Amino acid sequence: MYPRVFPMHAGDLRPILTGHPLVEQSEIVFNLTGMVTCRFFMLNLHTDLLQINGVAGVVDIIASTLSYTWILGDTNTAGHYATWFLGYYGPISTVPQTFEGPEVLITAHGKRLVY
Repeated sequence: MYPRVFPMHAGDLRPILTGHPLVEQSEIVFNLTGMVTCRFFMLNLHTDLLQINGVAGVVDIIASTLSYTWILGDTNTAGHYATWFLGYYGPISTVPQTFEGPEVLITAHGKRLVY
């Protein structure tokens, strides 16, 4: 489970986004067994521009924990973003699994967060 809103300031690279993906419309943690790779996406909700299409990490398959480590440029633009992870499973499954992430709210330094 991720926080509903993940607040950050423009230019921040911490904290790392980490959480447990849930089965759609439930509180059940999704089983990551067999996942071979995972990607993280972040879309600006005001411009519909994809800000990030990057490699995500599987921190712990047993605990079903995914993460994304911010890199330079990821959080430079203040705005409201939708995020999701896309998990790819072994050679048997060719259809990736999408996991919804939190909303990311990036504000300029010194600005008050408004939800």
